[in-house]
Amino acid sequence: FMGIPPHCSSSTFDLKITCGNNFQFDEESDTWIHYKNNLFKLQVKLKSQITSSVLRVLDDKIKYNIDSFLVNVYAIKVGESSVNTTPKEEERTDIYQTSAARQKKDNQIPQPLPVTPNQTVVFKRLKFQHATANNSATGKRKRQKTSAQTLVIPRQQYFRLVIQLLAYDKKLDKTTVILAKVSEPLVVRGQNPGRYAKSSKEEKPVSLDSANWKKVGMNSITTSHNVGIHNNMPQEALAVNGNVYISGAVYCPSDVRLKKNFVPVRTDEMLQNIKKIKLYDYEWREEFSDPDLCNERFSRGVIAQELQEVIPGAVKTVGTLSTDNQQLSEVLTVNDKALLIENIGATQELDKNLDNFNNVFRLWRKRNQVFFSIFIGIL
Repeated sequence: FMGIPPHCSSSTFDLKITCGNNFQFDEESDTWIHYKNNLFKLQVKLKSQITSSVLRVLDDKIKYNIDSFLVNVYAIKVGESSVNTTPKEEERTDIYQTSAARQKKDNQIPQPLPVTPNQTVVFKRLKFQHATANNSATGKRKRQKTSAQTLVIPRQQYFRLVIQLLAYDKKLDKTTVILAKVSEPLVVRGQNPGRYAKSSKEEKPVSLDSANWKKVGMNSITTSHNVGIHNNMPQEALAVNGNVYISGAVYCPSDVRLKKNFVPVRTDEMLQNIKKIKLYDYEWREEFSDPDLCNERFSRGVIAQELQEVIPGAVKTVGTLSTDNQQLSEVLTVNDKALLIENIGATQELDKNLDNFNNVFRLWRKRNQVFFSIFIGIL
């Protein structure tokens, strides 16, 4: 984000703006990319060096008393030739805030949020109403010849996000802009990522078949690509950021005809492994969990680093996890199924131990019955 004249700088105030990971920078086109169907959020912190409780601002020769501050967000659209110009009001495009249920009827224009010095406010569940125009051109003018005429494909259109710091005068019931910042040019695409294939020169929209999406039967489609839901960099066949609701069961293939090299396991070792595993109640760090996607803030479970020392096969290293202001490389994940199997083996070992105890107890009772019979006979 950069400053917008005449509100591009202030010795008293500054805005620190961070956004979620639903924006990707494409080095080939030197452009930020966002997909319209993905929600995003903006975190805005008002940084201030204020020492006085009485503040005033002069705007258009009118003196305003600052009773409170507000942060406002909106979006503008610009063509390639004007990406570096000062945004104008008539260039605005629609962005909305939606509800957790993502119902269209709940969409509303984001309203300014009150903010105090050195406080952070969050605009949640934001969504672009439209995609940018001419996404197939990727910012380049090219000519396509046909038998009848030469077609000129229009240049790429861009959106930019604008963040304003507003001062509110209660007596005049008016607001004035103190500081404003605008994002770099942004391409908003309306289709899924598979619709855009990269080449050395440009990006072209590709068909469903060339993106390896195929229709199977009447109601099914399949793809050979990894699929992400609220996840722009899926490391597995399906990667989901958020809760998953399943009304049926989850089945994994386990047919004996699919397997070979069977080796019995030692359930006594599995019992010892389970005894070594530590369990914790914990809270997810806010910067690594989106409450709009996953409402399970508190949880109970294991720590992957500790589990890796006990059952290495239950832990897998995946790629980098990106957040608004930091990255974690080589993130560890846990295979819950491996823990379930280990627990089954431990339970079987406990059952064998219990059977052994019962056998010893029955033998002890039988011997003691004989002893007591002999003792009573002697008496």
